[in-house]
Amino acid sequence: MKTVQFDDMKTSLCSLTSAPLVIDDKLIVGGSGGDQGARAHIDAFNADTGERLWRTYSVPAPNEPGGDTWKGNTEAWKHGGGSFWQTGSYDPATKLTLWGTGQPVPMYDPEYRPGDNLYTNSTIALDVASGKIKWYFQYTPGDFLDYDEVGITQLIDTKVNGEDRKIVAHFGRNGFFYTLDRVNGQFISSQQYAEKVNWTDGIDPKTGKPVEYDPNKDLQTYKIGKASRRQQGQIEGCPNIQGGVNFFPTSYSARTHLSYGAGLEGCSNILVDATADAGEKPPGAPGHIWFGGASSNAEEVKGSVTAMDPATGKKGAQQSLPRASYSGVAATGGGLVFTTTVDGTVYALDDVSLKPLWSFNTGSLSSAPPMTYAVNGKQYVAVLIGGSVIVRDMLNKTPGYQDLQNTSMLYVFAL
Repeated sequence: MKTVQFDDMKTSLCSLTSAPLVIDDKLIVGGSGGDQGARAHIDAFNADTGERLWRTYSVPAPNEPGGDTWKGNTEAWKHGGGSFWQTGSYDPATKLTLWGTGQPVPMYDPEYRPGDNLYTNSTIALDVASGKIKWYFQYTPGDFLDYDEVGITQLIDTKVNGEDRKIVAHFGRNGFFYTLDRVNGQFISSQQYAEKVNWTDGIDPKTGKPVEYDPNKDLQTYKIGKASRRQQGQIEGCPNIQGGVNFFPTSYSARTHLSYGAGLEGCSNILVDATADAGEKPPGAPGHIWFGGASSNAEEVKGSVTAMDPATGKKGAQQSLPRASYSGVAATGGGLVFTTTVDGTVYALDDVSLKPLWSFNTGSLSSAPPMTYAVNGKQYVAVLIGGSVIVRDMLNKTPGYQDLQNTSMLYVFAL
């Protein structure tokens, strides 16, 4: 097998954070590194020879469809972000692979990159054979709150208003649950699931855009922004820049026909710093993060688990949690939903009411998703305990948790 040379990754600041997706004879690889100023792309390789078959950028060039949504004179599209932080999905019925894209860059400073900034903050459906974008849906055009949408896209066959539909269900990082037609990307419905949302008054039921969205504006303000974010100063945005549900695994139950998402509840303070964006892109040393400003938690970050009905788009139940969930959820056929919180507590919830049935504190950080399996007819739930720097940061200002030791252990529970 030929060795593939990623010769442009160093100069483009690209990185790889998502697992490759194998579809027939193709290896689909999504590139990230947008926070460092990369123009992200997704590649398809021949799985046997390593030959690159196609490449599609999430940020179009000026002469390509969507290129006119990057305005101004900074040539921001050349380092516009749109990272494929997480592996996409594949729909064999339509021969489409669906991927979520990251935020535009610099993330907090829209005046550097006026316009809607396609195809960032979107779900894009790619033809597997050619890599051509067949459809897209952008959740938060001209985003200035870091609400990228790289989280799981659930592929569900269900009835919507009595009609059989192939849909995409998605917990948006911006605090709303969306359903789309996965054949053509048509918007179907949206409903708020996060407890706190202040950046918009809602989603237009016809267009799927925030109700304040104005297609004639180069700079969107939504509910909490001003015409110049650079002059506005610090704002408080809810949900937190982490979400809502971020990249964490979500789950769909064939038993309840509900979609489950676990995540964060809280708000962030965001301040634009345009001095970092003057002139050319900041030096591209590895690890450089191009925020275009700064953010911090506006309050203690807590958590929740939410059940949404993808057929109706309505909220089923919600359970608040004392700490953030960074692990996602796993729903079982036995009527249970499992999640963990960053302080290492494992929860088993009823899959209809979401009321806790039991919990267990492991004494360390937690950020990995629960998993379930069976051996000789007996079911088990396994959780890898240990947390990232982000998880540690969520607890370091919480009394009683500053000295919580990080570890790496596997806990297994029998059902």
